[in-house]
Amino acid sequence: MLQTSYLVVGRGHIGLATAAYLSIQGYAVYLFSRRSSIVAQTRTIHSIGSVSPGSYLIAACSNNIHELAALNGGKLPLNVVICCRGQDIEPYARILAEYVNPQMNILVLCASRFAGWVFCKVLTRLGIAKEHLPAVADVNNTPFVSRGNTEDQVRISTLTNKFFVADQNRTMTNRIVTAYQGVFNNLRAATSFLEINLNKLNDIIHLPLLLVSLDLLQKSLLE
Repeated sequence: MLQTSYLVVGRGHIGLATAAYLSIQGYAVYLFSRRSSIVAQTRTIHSIGSVSPGSYLIAACSNNIHELAALNGGKLPLNVVICCRGQDIEPYARILAEYVNPQMNILVLCASRFAGWVFCKVLTRLGIAKEHLPAVADVNNTPFVSRGNTEDQVRISTLTNKFFVADQNRTMTNRIVTAYQGVFNNLRAATSFLEINLNKLNDIIHLPLLLVSLDLLQKSLLE
């Protein structure tokens, strides 16, 4: 399977914007949503904002991850963009667990801090060894400003000047940047994933919750 195929997980406005943005650039895009959508029938996303307005075809949309894998010879694309709220990251990890592999590059566009760490933690609890985990990176912001209108229509208003990304180690961070910078030329590598999560631009700082997150993170790193 070609590395130029992308799986977008989540059909909120960020998921729709990401799928449309990838399709605009000519990539084969598979969209997974836990809810059924008209996009599953039309395979079309309508972009109505100032950034590349038009109607863009994707390869497939389904609420069944196995169906999407079957379209790709039983595998998922090696590049995966997860677009979700914090409460969705664990369910998505469980859904994707059967198909993850060390060659995968997973970019997590999530407002909650340490979403990539939570994703990996769920995978290890499901029995996936650390050496078999994919590269999983958090970002400090989204690649663009967008807003959903209907279930198949999204408004991309502008591209973010820069957004930063980091995995839990530098090697994986560099791999993620290599995999995605051709798609998002506003992507930059951050110094560390701790820096990314402490500087989330689309999250509100809640000190007690942040301290709990840091405590859990420290315990996880010592395991």
